[in-house]
Amino acid sequence: MSFAPVKNLSDKSVQSVRFLFSHGALFNLSAGILLITASLNASVARLIGLKVVTDLWAAQFVGLTVLVFGWIYWTIGRNPVKNRDMIQFGLIGKSLTVLVIGGHFLLGNLTWQAPALASFDAMYTVLFWRALSRLKHG
Repeated sequence: MSFAPVKNLSDKSVQSVRFLFSHGALFNLSAGILLITASLNASVARLIGLKVVTDLWAAQFVGLTVLVFGWIYWTIGRNPVKNRDMIQFGLIGKSLTVLVIGGHFLLGNLTWQAPALASFDAMYTVLFWRALSRLKHG
């Protein structure tokens, strides 16, 4: 999906989108590091409500994927007008995160900590959608 060039977008709007994605990047980078650390340290895993990890590769792959999304958000934040087409990947990633974590919580596979963290992903989903709409329409 590609949008026509943005016209008449105020500096304030661009700055708010830059802030949003820079903040989102820091959130994801922190979460990715936390997940990788939890895969290697049972105390950290318990702290965030995860069972002790037996498949290190899977836990570390998830952590690395979260880090990659953090990099995507950082890239968007550096120049949201130029990189606005990348926002759709953020929307997909955040939406899937909320669905998977919410589903596993409802099935009883997760304690309250993971959905609490995923509530931030739900918030970012709404904010990313609004940012994309703002950049699309100027």
